[in-house]
Parts: sequence; structure tokens; C-alpha cells
Amino acid sequence: MSDGLSPTSYDSIPQNFGVGKRIMVIDEVAFNLSTIKKMLERFGFEVVTIASPKDSLRYMDGQEVFNAVFCCLSMQQLDGITLITLAKKLVEMRGGKLPPFVLMILPNEVSRSHEATLHGFSYVLNKPIELDRLLECLLTIADMAKLESS
Repeated sequence: MSDGLSPTSYDSIPQNFGVGKRIMVIDEVAFNLSTIKKMLERFGFEVVTIASPKDSLRYMDGQEVFNAVFCCLSMQQLDGITLITLAKKLVEMRGGKLPPFVLMILPNEVSRSHEATLHGFSYVLNKPIELDRLLECLLTIADMAKLESS
């Protein structure tokens, strides 16, 4: 099955850009998980997909290291904003550091983008996710990591 991305779209991406980096993707829709996983794996990232926002909190205990977390806004168990709020509290209790969170939103949810940034999301991506916006997001996260480590 094709991911709808042209091989030439990847020409500008540095080779092995995501190698050695892990991303958690949380979405209750299996198709969305599969699609974003394929996109990220083509960059070289290791991708852990989780269909349950509540289950994803188990990974926020500091034992697992993720370079970023992508989550959907509209999920039945927990919406993305509630999820990041709980994740922040959990990570703070354990003395850890929250990785950058990326919120994936539907076209009818664009009005909530500002709210997402106020709650700590580093980036907001509109669904369906476009390759150029995903690359921009990943480069922004990489730049943020460089600033924090310097």
C-alpha cells in the first residue's frame, strides 16, 4: 500500500535524519497510526504507536525515552489537551522532562491551535498530514533540542 508520498518529496531530507530517535504516536484510529508511522519511519525514526491515550501514560514514567510525542486532539478516552496535562504532572512528579508534544488536529479543530500551544504543545499539525509540514515540524523539534542541549 502506498503512503501517497512521492519518493522525490524526500530529496531534501538529510540522510538518516531520524536514526537513533524515538517518537510515540497516540491516536485511537488505526489508519492514522499506520499512516504517520510510515511517514516517520521513512525519516529513519523508531516509532511506537499506541491506540489508547490512557495506555500512553505508562510510557511517561521516565523509563522510556522519546524524542517527541505526537497525539490526536479528538480521542474518546482522553483528548490531546487532557493527555498533555496529565503527562506533564506525571513527568514532574518523577523529576523527568517532557519531550516535545505535537498535536494532530482535524480541519474543524483549527480554532483550538492556540489553546494547544498554551497547554505546552510544541507544534500543531493539521490532518491529513502533509509531508512538508511534517518535515518542518521535525526540524523545529530538532532545533529546540539543540537549543536545550547547548
